[in-house]
Amino acid sequence: MNKILRKSLVPALVGMFLLAAAPSALAGGALALDGANDHVTFGPAPALGASNITLETWFRRSGAGVATSTGSGGVSAVPLVTKGRSEGDNSNVDMNYFLGIRGTDNVLVADFEEGAGGASPGLNHPIAGVTPLSIGVWYHAAATYDGNKWQLFLNGALEAELIVGRPLRSDSIQHAALGTAINSTGVASGYFAGTLDEARIWNVARSPAQILAGRDVDINSEAGLVGRWGLDENSGTSAADTSGNNVTGTLVNGPLWVGDRQTVSQPIVTRGPYLQVGTASSIIVRWRTDTATDSRVRFGTSVGSLTSSAGNATLTTEHEVLVSGLSPVMRYYYSVGSSTATLASGTDYSFYTAPPIGTAQPTRVWVLGDSGTKDAVAAAVRNGYTAFGAGRYTDVWLMLGDNAYNNGTDAEFQAAVFDMYPSYLRQAPLWSTIGNHDTGQTTNPSLSIPYFQIFNSPTDGSAGGVPSGTERYYSFDYGRIHFISLDSMTSSRAPGSAMLTWLEADLGSTTQDWIIAFFHHPPYTKGSHNSDTESQLIEMRANVLPILEAGGVDLVLTGHSHSYERSFFINGHYGLSGTFTNAMKVEAGSGRENESGGAYDKPADLVANAGAVYVVAGNGGHVTNWVGGSTAEFNPAPHPAMYRSVLHVGSLVLDVDGNRLDAKMIRETGAVDDYFTLVKTTTQSQVPLAPATLSATAGNAQVSLSWAASSGATSYTVKRSTSNGGPYSMLAAGIATTAYTDATASNGTTYYYVVSASNGTGESPDSSQASATPVAPPAVPAAPTGLTATAISKTQVNLSWIDQSNNESGFRIERSTVSGSGYKLIATVGANTTSYANTGLKSRKTYYYRLRAYNASGDSTYSNTASAKTLK
Repeated sequence: MNKILRKSLVPALVGMFLLAAAPSALAGGALALDGANDHVTFGPAPALGASNITLETWFRRSGAGVATSTGSGGVSAVPLVTKGRSEGDNSNVDMNYFLGIRGTDNVLVADFEEGAGGASPGLNHPIAGVTPLSIGVWYHAAATYDGNKWQLFLNGALEAELIVGRPLRSDSIQHAALGTAINSTGVASGYFAGTLDEARIWNVARSPAQILAGRDVDINSEAGLVGRWGLDENSGTSAADTSGNNVTGTLVNGPLWVGDRQTVSQPIVTRGPYLQVGTASSIIVRWRTDTATDSRVRFGTSVGSLTSSAGNATLTTEHEVLVSGLSPVMRYYYSVGSSTATLASGTDYSFYTAPPIGTAQPTRVWVLGDSGTKDAVAAAVRNGYTAFGAGRYTDVWLMLGDNAYNNGTDAEFQAAVFDMYPSYLRQAPLWSTIGNHDTGQTTNPSLSIPYFQIFNSPTDGSAGGVPSGTERYYSFDYGRIHFISLDSMTSSRAPGSAMLTWLEADLGSTTQDWIIAFFHHPPYTKGSHNSDTESQLIEMRANVLPILEAGGVDLVLTGHSHSYERSFFINGHYGLSGTFTNAMKVEAGSGRENESGGAYDKPADLVANAGAVYVVAGNGGHVTNWVGGSTAEFNPAPHPAMYRSVLHVGSLVLDVDGNRLDAKMIRETGAVDDYFTLVKTTTQSQVPLAPATLSATAGNAQVSLSWAASSGATSYTVKRSTSNGGPYSMLAAGIATTAYTDATASNGTTYYYVVSASNGTGESPDSSQASATPVAPPAVPAAPTGLTATAISKTQVNLSWIDQSNNESGFRIERSTVSGSGYKLIATVGANTTSYANTGLKSRKTYYYRLRAYNASGDSTYSNTASAKTLK
């Protein structure tokens, strides 16, 4: 590789660079492999053995290639950069590392076998990406492992990560290679079809920032670089190593030197995607690209059917698309890109829409404060929440400010937010409040600072609440919860100010069951800050809390102080800490159901001054000290309003279900550190609401039903009819889950279903109707006939056949270079297709072909075999 010019993808130019051998005068080059047996070998190469790794290469697929196995529990993949493959277990013939493309779905994969000293030597530890890799497109792939965490990168963006914590087999004597995988005796298996450029192996785990920064540049020699092959030779049978280790590669079976990839890179997503302002019917999707394109979000209710789209035609690197017209409480999958290309997608590119405002639904809220340290502590807190959540969807995600230390620059936000939480950002809308470090300590910043450019706020009341008219503070509703984000940093906190006037109006207009306020500066703290001496903290306590408590606030969340502090259930404390009295404790217990006093009790209606809990959760990235300098685990002189004060890092989880709110502080280990419950007990027991979003999916002589949980329900009843609109007969009662399979259905009959919810008070109305018609699976298609193969050039053979079936989904075409055996799948074409052009072949070589039809029920028998010899 030589210098890289960032330009748009031009298909004709791509083909020219791939197929034409480069003249020897070229300054740069690349290496084309045929996918049959071409590869580069380095032999056992002990200098390339490593216990920490970064593997990198640019690649462009020209065909399917041939996959190989990395061992039991590993992957079957087409190799890119490797040191070993499946051979033995628990010895030095285990694999050191493998970077490749999974054969089944064409996503990036990496694997290693566990080395000596691990709990299970010889065990495979694979990781897989999410983006299918197209033929004819240049990509940059990278994999890193630091002894604890796998990370996969595509085009400089994080694709996947996995905590493993096991050692690599760094003493492996298996051979290192490009484009294949070789065992300890030198036998190759699996072959990449396409072009490789700028391959690198490091014995250190490079950071995401280093991966992105180094993607488009030559790195000939640097600390930790143990092998670098620019593949710029343009002639000969050797690939030179410029790292200084002189691990020269040998070209095997005649790979072709071709032109450099200078002009074929497509735009790359460098930030996000991330979600903003999620409602029951809309969401904002945002991302950044390295070059300007138009913006397009493709979406749908299944990952394989993104049939709807939204976007705009303006060329930009900062993409923002409002996706509207969505259904409530529905999972949507999406991709981001341009009108001509999908740039990022995957099975975890999905979100759930909110319930309609005023509709109760079990809700998970994740709260992070002062998490912007962009370090291992913040990552551990994130991983602790992931371990605790065990796959539970995050409905609402709050950040309490100081999201990016130290000055809230764009680069700091990239490292502290976008590189730290990529999987959460693309699945859950993030709502934030502003902290002092987000403004660089400025109390009157311009709206052009990165914080305001990154976060969208519903200033127009489009997500519920009274419009604020400013991005500095806002409110929104989720189900029966009203959230209020206040600005304790840059807006006036004086009585009669714009923010306080708006706050009174907003509280006066809400009828929601729960009110949760969040802002940065805590009204009560004796952590790394002192609420008795600092102006923002004093003013929030003296001027804002009386309004919140009069409006019936239930929970107040803050950060700023680098500790975890949680109050009793209190009301009416607006002065210095010395003025706090026990009379201000509405309840003096822990708020824990399993301890004396039990859960905190509160009237169900929005009763003024009935009590609230205050949490300081500035422990999302670090904890420091208490007022006075003590670093003791527990505060030796806590604020008297606080029940618990501790120097533990973590995050806060809220689960709201009906009249119950459960709060837990989750440590970086995933363990629960503190917990309390708030129950609104004066609500009379009510019949649950009708279940929402009933769906019916037809199968073979069965129908699968699913629906959203109804708050307060203890069981569900499924009813069925064969007439649209009923009447319905009970099919099953006492169902404890939100899914049911009707196994009594007959194929060809349309069934209409409704579901009701019940509790001790009674039964809800029926849900909306859903219908489905079970059908038997189709017959296996008939085999195609009359297959012919005709060589039309030295690199192309044309195939044609007769389609003998009317129910195929497509045809699978196989090829071999040996008559009667060794066939490999080379292409899959659609239904009713009767021809295929096989390109990229070698001259004067005989190729054998066969094909078969397929559908959902299986594959037909094979066609006849046809062969052709390419021309000179």
